[in-house]
Amino acid sequence: MALTSKQLMLEALAQLEQVNMTEAHDLLENRQVTLLDVREKVEFDAGHIDGAEHISRGLLEFMIEVHPKFSDRTLPVLVYCKTGGRSALAGATLRQMGFNRVLNLEGGFDAWTQGQNIPEGMLD
Repeated sequence: MALTSKQLMLEALAQLEQVNMTEAHDLLENRQVTLLDVREKVEFDAGHIDGAEHISRGLLEFMIEVHPKFSDRTLPVLVYCKTGGRSALAGATLRQMGFNRVLNLEGGFDAWTQGQNIPEGMLD
């Protein structure tokens, strides 16, 4: 049976720990995760969360293996995209690739930038 894109995303989300804005800020402030932006480069260049590493979703499987910040698959990775769909799929892929703890930013970059009390210096 073929799955819809929504079903794929829901299955992917079920594999990941969801992190809200407050939790994400705490993790980032305490340097407890590596932050990964999986949006397209043009989106990343238009604005991103400070300290984020960028690998577009379409290149993730190829680029993550050679990226020095992701060489230790036991360290937690916080993934985000625009609203949470691409990051869920990316996170599920990372889990399949052996990353032990993959977290998904609830609501993605849109939620981070809209109506959130963003600490100064957290948005680049």
